[in-house]
Amino acid sequence: MRRVLRALVPIHRYVGIAMCVLFAMWFASGIVMLFVPYPVLTTAERFHGMTPLDLGKCCVSAAAAYAQSGLTQPLERMRLIMVLDRPVFQLHPWDGAIVSVFADTGDPMPGLDAQQAVRWPSHSAAAPASAIWN
Repeated sequence: MRRVLRALVPIHRYVGIAMCVLFAMWFASGIVMLFVPYPVLTTAERFHGMTPLDLGKCCVSAAAAYAQSGLTQPLERMRLIMVLDRPVFQLHPWDGAIVSVFADTGDPMPGLDAQQAVRWPSHSAAAPASAIWN
């Protein structure tokens, strides 16, 4: 029994030192998180590569788009964006998935296929992504 206790004392000491260093780093990282702000994009950076809205193509009101969406719950927000040269209302309900409705016809927007999904960012961006972040 005495041999076991003699072996446990140094193990306890070094494990305690390692844990102390770990907790000190954890505490220091918490202090850093309190006082160093997270990186954010400016408004200009967020809108840099987006396609400008073409309101001449819009002919459906926001209320009509909501009615066409089939949603019954209240919305958290509604956005009007351009997707592949067509204006689209994005309806964000409080609960559930986002529903998209074309603002030019009022038809629900189907999901993009793989080719459209690849083409959309490159089609709408005014500059390559590397130009935004450099």
